[in-house]
Amino acid sequence: LQTGRNVYANPQVARVLGYPPEKLLALGGGVVAWLVHPDDLPAVRDRLGELARSPDGHVVETEFRAKAADGTYRWLRCRAVVFSRQPDGLAHLALGIGRDVTDRKLALQSLAASEARYRAVFDQAAVGIAVWRPAGEFLSVNPGFLALVGYSPEELVDLTPDALAHADDRPAVRAAADRVLAGAAASATVDVRLVRKGGDPV
Repeated sequence: LQTGRNVYANPQVARVLGYPPEKLLALGGGVVAWLVHPDDLPAVRDRLGELARSPDGHVVETEFRAKAADGTYRWLRCRAVVFSRQPDGLAHLALGIGRDVTDRKLALQSLAASEARYRAVFDQAAVGIAVWRPAGEFLSVNPGFLALVGYSPEELVDLTPDALAHADDRPAVRAAADRVLAGAAASATVDVRLVRKGGDPV
């Protein structure tokens, strides 16, 4: 730990990153700077410092991108613990186990990007959009919906979609919702008059 040198790497390194273990061993104390993505290097060094100061049995975890032999980067999740100390008590060797989490990481990034796109469409849509639980509790409404009904988000907490529908249209709304909830239809369309704050229909 004091020198940052890798003293052992198992054959799985070749499967994940494409290097023979001897390649990493030959890099000596420069292995971390050479292997870790520049953007992740400060955090990795912080974790190594934490590991060097940690008591016996303390596990340090980190995720970072490691450079593969083909020039791409793979996301690794590593857990490490000190298992050997010098006579003066300083951490000497640590055992680290790394797992390739690239697929999970990319899936999460893709999901985050998709949610960001959805949120942008949701917030900027010219039409009113509302999301609610089957029991009738509003989960999210966009600015277009607030403008349509004239209520604030705080006021909608005490209201339900059913309460905002014109009394004559509520049976059709309930029937459409029941079909979707029962699995009889993936979606449903119904024309409905909403009642704005103050009682005016729209």
